Amino acid sequence: MKPTPRVDISVVTPMHNEEACIHEFYRRVTAVLSGLGRSYEIVLVNDGSTDATGDIIRDYCRRDPHMAGVFLSRNRGQCNAIYAGLQHSRGENVLIMDGDLQHRPEDIPALVARMDEGYDLVKGMRENRSESLVLRRLPSKIANYLLRATSGCPVHDMGGFSCIRGEVARALRLRAGQHRLIPALVHLMGGSMSEVPTSAPPRFAGKSH
Repeated sequence: MKPTPRVDISVVTPMHNEEACIHEFYRRVTAVLSGLGRSYEIVLVNDGSTDATGDIIRDYCRRDPHMAGVFLSRNRGQCNAIYAGLQHSRGENVLIMDGDLQHRPEDIPALVARMDEGYDLVKGMRENRSESLVLRRLPSKIANYLLRATSGCPVHDMGGFSCIRGEVARALRLRAGQHRLIPALVHLMGGSMSEVPTSAPPRFAGKSH
């Protein structure tokens, strides 16, 4: 069996009923990655979608050799979808980002540049978040504080946009809900980490899952 060829950057994104976002996501992520001048792949995980998301992913995979699709037989949730994508990734660096464009593809170069300094994980620290203060931002602040206190991980914003050294990402064994703990898990593995400020716009289209 031939070894799997590596690429410089993998983008891993779970997709559940994102037919309204996926074309814009593909356009912007492809534009950013092709502009970096590095080899790349985009791993889209269809998490049991019931709309056209799966068909759109298959079509992109047929037309673009940079695309890879992972298809879960039913909706397994974001954590399982991320884990499946990580295990199928080939990147020296692996970016985890949402498919609704609340993680701006245009912030990718900043995370990759910081990774080039030798870190095992670089976390996007969301600024000017558009979500509800009571329902999303305040609970997130409390959860982040508790996670820092219990794990010793210095990262301020545990969830969301991350870039991880490939071998570290593929060594993670995520259980339900642990996609929100990835920086803490990498910290407990002895990994080095940093943060860069990133934007947090509203969803491009559709409703939050």
